[in-house]
Amino acid sequence: MNNIESDTINPALKKNLQDLQDLVIHQASRLINDNLYTKSLLSSLPVAFISTDKDGLVQVVNEAAEEMLQANLQSFKGTSIIDLFALSPAIAEKINESQTQQTSVSADSLDLILADGQQKVVNVHVRLFYDEERRVFGTLLAMEDQTYISFLRESFKHHALAPPDGEIIANSPKMKQVVKQLAKIGENDRPVLFSGPAGAGKTFLAAKLHRESEHEKQVPMIMLDCREIDPAKFQETLFGLGETIPEDKQFIRFKSLHDYGTIHLAEGGTLVLLNIDALCFENLEALDGYVTQTREESSLLPKCRIVATTIVDPAELEKREEFSGQLLTRIFEFHVQVPSLHKRRKDILQLAKLFLAQQDGENVKEISKGAENGLLTKQYSQNNVQELKDAIDLAVLVADGDTIQAEHIFTGPMEQATEYELDLTEFSFIKFLINDKFLAIIKGSVLVFFMVLIGLTLFSPDRISGVIGNGLVWGPWWAFLALGFLVIGRVWCTVCPLSTAGRLASRIWGLAKSPPDFLKKSSPFLIPIGFVGIIWLEQSFHMTIHPKPTGYLLIGLILLAVFFALCFKRETWCRYVCPLGNFGGIFSLSATLFVRSNPNVCSTKCTTHDCNKGSDEYAGCPVFHHPLFARNAHICKLCFNCLKSCPHGSARLYLRPPLARVWQQLDISESLCFFGLVLFFIAPFMLASERIPLFMGPTAYTVAAIGSLSLAAICRYTLPTLLFGDDDQKLLDTTRLILVLLLAAWGPFAAFHFAHLGGLDTFYIVSGQLDFISEQGVPLLLLVQLGAIWFGFLIAGVTLAGLSWQDRRGESSISGQKSYLVSTVCLIYSILNSWIIL
Repeated sequence: MNNIESDTINPALKKNLQDLQDLVIHQASRLINDNLYTKSLLSSLPVAFISTDKDGLVQVVNEAAEEMLQANLQSFKGTSIIDLFALSPAIAEKINESQTQQTSVSADSLDLILADGQQKVVNVHVRLFYDEERRVFGTLLAMEDQTYISFLRESFKHHALAPPDGEIIANSPKMKQVVKQLAKIGENDRPVLFSGPAGAGKTFLAAKLHRESEHEKQVPMIMLDCREIDPAKFQETLFGLGETIPEDKQFIRFKSLHDYGTIHLAEGGTLVLLNIDALCFENLEALDGYVTQTREESSLLPKCRIVATTIVDPAELEKREEFSGQLLTRIFEFHVQVPSLHKRRKDILQLAKLFLAQQDGENVKEISKGAENGLLTKQYSQNNVQELKDAIDLAVLVADGDTIQAEHIFTGPMEQATEYELDLTEFSFIKFLINDKFLAIIKGSVLVFFMVLIGLTLFSPDRISGVIGNGLVWGPWWAFLALGFLVIGRVWCTVCPLSTAGRLASRIWGLAKSPPDFLKKSSPFLIPIGFVGIIWLEQSFHMTIHPKPTGYLLIGLILLAVFFALCFKRETWCRYVCPLGNFGGIFSLSATLFVRSNPNVCSTKCTTHDCNKGSDEYAGCPVFHHPLFARNAHICKLCFNCLKSCPHGSARLYLRPPLARVWQQLDISESLCFFGLVLFFIAPFMLASERIPLFMGPTAYTVAAIGSLSLAAICRYTLPTLLFGDDDQKLLDTTRLILVLLLAAWGPFAAFHFAHLGGLDTFYIVSGQLDFISEQGVPLLLLVQLGAIWFGFLIAGVTLAGLSWQDRRGESSISGQKSYLVSTVCLIYSILNSWIIL
């Protein structure tokens, strides 16, 4: 504090000045210790002091006053303090009011106008000093620079979150009810709680409520995520640290940025508290106190409307200890339950068209009927309306022309890497294996080899060469498919001669039409029917021992692949028709090799999505897949194009432990259901056709094939309701359980094809120490087949255990009772198949 020469200053005045300066230093040190603001911000906190004598003439100033007024105040000694603020009439008025009424006066946010026209915002405190006989002997003016705080508040008023200005899509009954509730709630400013699943539109509805309520247009809407606030700092963040101002007007209370909370910034508008369920009891009580005082108009804090959101059902919240005593009900007078998207199916297409209309660019795309059907069949279980919007945004980017087709619709979780996965992409050996030239050599060699096999089976069926060729098809090849798809994934599809022949043909000539909608819709049923058809042909024509029918089957498959390649773009055959590839696809859910993109890279850097659309150098994904959605590993055929075409290195090849993914299935395509059930029912008949005479004839096998398809169709449409009733996730959880049955069916299916591996039936395990083993011994084939059956039971059990774990975490509805039922079915199934081969 600088004294303008004055030895006659009353000691009481000196003491008051020193006390005030100590208070300011303490307040500034508190901010510094809390480390909440930068030094540049703290420079605005020191308080300017100017004192006068009893006549109002300036006697004492401090450095902060000189800095604030940008003048050397020594020249103003003896100047009237009211004249000093001639350019700031609001401050002069408060000084005059204090001197006239002989009382202390405080005022916030007054304009201080300097000689050069610069303007600041200050809080002003005027205090009178009295001598021992209560006579006025001077005045003290204290000014706090609040320019930054004022700017902050105005910025939030004018630049806070702009509430979305769009219509509420409400064709469904549940959303119509929500609209009625909003109309009623908008008539007042009472607190509101929006509950519903993530992405259902709670924040959007809160913004609509803010915009349509009877507020001034410029009032702010501020959002605060309760999960991101330290519970110990919540009340400070919300209300600031301002104490109640005493009634004694002689008290000068200095303010700081700490005194302001989010409530002050949302003054007159709406404060949205996201994830209110993250608050503890103490903070909820503080919020309850503010709401109660505001309702009674007794709060000293600014008034704003409190709106909260939660993904937890309020009935469940009430059961929590921190929400006991109906605390939530006391705080929020209104509760709006926002439905999940799959409960408002009538809104999906209109929402999709709304999101499509919001896209930037001149070429507005249209949604095909197939894409509309695809949108309607999705579950949106991950993020509801936001998931639909993300799907439309991505479809606009990956669609080649002006129309969005079904293959451009991607929904579901975008998975991140885990600690259990190994990125193989940068290994030199892997780079060599997926090199274009090396892959071309392998693909060409496999195609040539298969053409040789076809030639041998067709033209040398009675010679040893034809028999060997036929044996290679039904022995090692099918055994490799059964085991390879389960363990390493669709590696065979990488070099498959069917797709290679189709690609070569399409390079010569092709129509390149989009796959028709009827093919996409019928694909989940067409593929398993084709698979059963191949098995029926194999059994009916005894292809395992007659080479010529095998040759006709192989040449027929190649011709079909070529036909589809000539008619349609990319590899439509592989995606929608091929029985073998799709058989492998459903087992590749458990495989170790898979391709996935990094969602963070794709969302921040990628604008072209070359991994799906293709680039000038590489074709797009042949099966209309996007590596962002690695959970659809059954679609990806491991062609590795995306690893080479992605300019950001987002698409990578990973290795994971076997079965690591299969028991974590959170979102599985329902298209797997029918195929899984068909395989479950027909696998025992395949084993029986080799062992039981009743099932060896073509008539019996025809009945078995038709029966398997019929049972699968019946179960496909009855199991969801029988097992889960009206549960929202019944289709998804039924698909999960069918996946368990599918893995159990792998055992007998693999056991059937292992029987055709030449030589296994000629080896015996002999032991003179074990009485139950005959002198001849136990056939090695029998042990291999039993091992396959019970390995299938094992992996089904692992999957079921994972689903039960998800049930405990609330991620599925598979209770212990349903788990016991399915495990019992799998056990009986494995015992039955073991009995068949024994």
